[in-house]
Amino acid sequence: MKYELNIQNSCFTILVFACSILGLPDFTQAQTVTENHQWLVQDVAVKATLLRPEGSAKYPAVIFVAGSGPTDRDWNSLAIPGQNGTAKLLAEQLSQLGMVTFRYDKRGSGPKFMEHAKQLAGKMSMQGYVDELAGAYGILKTHPNVDSSKILVLANSEGVLHSLNYQNSQAKDKHFAGLILTGAPGHPIYEIIKTQLDPQIAQFPDSDNLKNKIFNAIDDILDGKTEVDLEGVPDAFKNVIMAFLQKEARPFVYELLKAEPLEAFARVSEPMLVIIGKKDVQIKWHDDGKLLEQAVKPAQNVTFSYPENANHVLKHYAKPIKSSTPAELMMGYNGEGTHLDEESLQVIVNWLQTNGWLNMQKL
Repeated sequence: MKYELNIQNSCFTILVFACSILGLPDFTQAQTVTENHQWLVQDVAVKATLLRPEGSAKYPAVIFVAGSGPTDRDWNSLAIPGQNGTAKLLAEQLSQLGMVTFRYDKRGSGPKFMEHAKQLAGKMSMQGYVDELAGAYGILKTHPNVDSSKILVLANSEGVLHSLNYQNSQAKDKHFAGLILTGAPGHPIYEIIKTQLDPQIAQFPDSDNLKNKIFNAIDDILDGKTEVDLEGVPDAFKNVIMAFLQKEARPFVYELLKAEPLEAFARVSEPMLVIIGKKDVQIKWHDDGKLLEQAVKPAQNVTFSYPENANHVLKHYAKPIKSSTPAELMMGYNGEGTHLDEESLQVIVNWLQTNGWLNMQKL
């Protein structure tokens, strides 16, 4: 097992410093080319953006996988204010450093979200997300500018589960060469939901009884019940529970809630980088991170990093969590003026270089 990378010795940091002092060309400004791609999964078009360095050379490639809900290829969501998505910012950085980047709209996201939701009613499944990834991998595998032996994945939150499932269900010749798992859950999703709801429930009168009722409702859903007791539960929580019970979403919800990330994580033999920011309020670095560390098998090659000021989507968040309002925390995801956490970016670059997937001198 490997632990946090020493970013002070980063080749990336040294090269940037040298360029600024000596006036050398800024390698981060390499020209890039944008391509649009699409493929079908269950007769629904999955649309994607590919960025690559200009020229005819072959480069390593990375596929971005978004988190839960209607989170699009840039990691913008209808549920979160702002359009300054982390995936777009990361993709631009890595493409300028000499990688092909590929990010796509899950079928339940993007501009045709509502149209696709009707087409996929009752048909969503964990396998469907694996099929989306398989389509993305297939495009990169045959792309003239991609080194097909160096296709990686960079996933966030729920996207981590889909990436692990893909890796464990495919033939070896279709495996990702490496996996970057950000905001990676260690607990099953139903436990994470309870953890996220707990402090919000605590703000209500008679919070202990309210928590028991809400948590019992979640347990009932896990047991397959289609009706639960929500009498007296405030609408804010009731709406969350009722979303799990929608007939069209129910098969996928059961699969997702019961998913065991540790089992899938422990089966991957390719190198992995796990990044959980210490300002992540959805996944706990000292809890989920420890569970993942404990799940590592002796033969696995896993690096863990817990950047001091990175939030769930690797944006820099300087303010202490305890003195932040819910609105401030939410705006820290994709709000105007948010920017990538530099420590997180350098950790990613270091890891890519260490494993031979990033050779900036080629630029």
